Amino acid sequence: MTAQPPPVGTAAAAAAERWRLREVVAAGAFVALVALQFALPAQRLAASAGGEPRPVRFGWQMYSRLTPRTDVVAVFADGSERVVGPSALLARPRPEIPPEELLPAVCAAPRVRAMALVGAGGGRREIPCPPA
Repeated sequence: MTAQPPPVGTAAAAAAERWRLREVVAAGAFVALVALQFALPAQRLAASAGGEPRPVRFGWQMYSRLTPRTDVVAVFADGSERVVGPSALLARPRPEIPPEELLPAVCAAPRVRAMALVGAGGGRREIPCPPA
């Protein structure tokens, strides 16, 4: 014989409709996990705007803001310079690739003695090509 539910409107019916402790703990854990999924990345993104380093690659905020553009310039042995477009080195622009990783490709061109990185603010850093 199965137990019959208590009649509606009685104290026993109200007690049967209350959540059990196990259900409350499970719902609380779920809400805490979802809140953590939003709070942690949001906190890291807000901290990176204040000068801290940005979170690691493949984070959800990876393309959420534009980074200042850095031009790659090939410096030739005679002192002349030429801006190297990203399409000359990459199939499509990849903002997550640091420009320093393009050094071997830029130095592979004949008569190139260094690669210069010119920032949007006018800062310049020259990296000499390794000896052949």
